[in-house]
Amino acid sequence: MIIGIYTILSISLNLLVGYTGILSIAHAAFYGVGAYVAALMALNFNTPFLLNLVLSIIAAGLFGAVVGIPSLRLKDDYFIIATFAFQIITFSILNNLVDFTGGPLGLPGIPQPVIFGFTVSTHIEFLILVLILAGITYWVSKRIVASSFGRLLKAIREDEVFTQAVGRNVVTAKVKVFMLSAALASIAGVIYATYITYIDPTSFT
Repeated sequence: MIIGIYTILSISLNLLVGYTGILSIAHAAFYGVGAYVAALMALNFNTPFLLNLVLSIIAAGLFGAVVGIPSLRLKDDYFIIATFAFQIITFSILNNLVDFTGGPLGLPGIPQPVIFGFTVSTHIEFLILVLILAGITYWVSKRIVASSFGRLLKAIREDEVFTQAVGRNVVTAKVKVFMLSAALASIAGVIYATYITYIDPTSFT
């Protein structure tokens, strides 16, 4: 089960590292955003799993923009330090907003997924769910890579200076892929939270 969750994380991270050549240390933060959004929505508003999944994807994508817009203008070591700083900030927020996130005590009692009236509760059922979501994540990733945008990402990886010199907006492309990668990482967070039924800030460091 955990291997399936990490597979989704790996696919999402591969968009950054493998295809664009961006080494981010903040990926666990996006994973955590997905988990916390889904958990908080389920616990506080009893919203359905699929809605929580969509909201987590949107929230993580927006958080990816918040992290990416300032940090992706930096180069090499400075960028890595910036993403590490965002990772630490995220951990601190989750750890200190006790009334909202539960702080160090975390969020227990997260409901298991209910999809079209069917409760996912056994290991086999969760495995099937993870495989479906991993397959969707892989398909989305492959579609991105095979598109003109994907070719731009690979051009940035091979020679960022040349790509910018021929008139392509490198920073915008990097922010977009950062958002996409964050959104896909959140899917793993949602599955983790609903499978374990408990999360705390140390789960995402």
